[in-house]
Amino acid sequence: KRRAKKEGRTPNGMIAFLGDGATSQPDFHAAMTFAAIEKPPVVIVCQNNHWSISVPTAKKSASKPLAIKAHAYGIRGQRVDGNDVLACYRAVKEAFDLARRGEGPTFLEHVTYRMGPHSSSDDPTRYRSNDEVAAWAKRAPIARFARYLRRADILDDAGQARLEARLEQEFEAAIAAIEELPPPERGTLVEDVYTPAAPLPWPLREQPALLRSLPAAASGHAGH
Repeated sequence: KRRAKKEGRTPNGMIAFLGDGATSQPDFHAAMTFAAIEKPPVVIVCQNNHWSISVPTAKKSASKPLAIKAHAYGIRGQRVDGNDVLACYRAVKEAFDLARRGEGPTFLEHVTYRMGPHSSSDDPTRYRSNDEVAAWAKRAPIARFARYLRRADILDDAGQARLEARLEQEFEAAIAAIEELPPPERGTLVEDVYTPAAPLPWPLREQPALLRSLPAAASGHAGH
């Protein structure tokens, strides 16, 4: 952070994503406790899509809203309309601005809806109605934002076609570039975890050295 300020750059911030069901897991408690104490420049975004696989969120947590959980850990919490592109942008930007100023993490609950199945083996018709899905489809964020842009005379059919073509090219180029990268060096596993003011504890100083000393995995296997 100090080096970034000296060089006139904006200090980096991090963002983490999780689902509503994950807020009832032990890892969430550990992460929130860690974030509150160490105050890393992180924004934690919970995508509350109302379904933890086939279990409704109301049966996974009694906290209403989920954003209130943040206050128990001493972290800022905010609930956002997850289908409103501009509201999401504003909330995340404000949280990042705070993080980059060294004011600690923020937990954001973005309320949205999972339109499709949880996975390729999931059949959502067994636990939710088509009427529920149809009602949420009317609030789909991309279509909703497109309507806003059209009403503001910012977007038309030709402009949308050009935008979609350009974005498709960008996505394909990004995927191709990432696929060409080598696996990350194993010792980087614990980097960017602690703040400069909180050095790595001795187990995490020893583990990267141990990882580097191990032989490389065979080509095509994980563990590089």
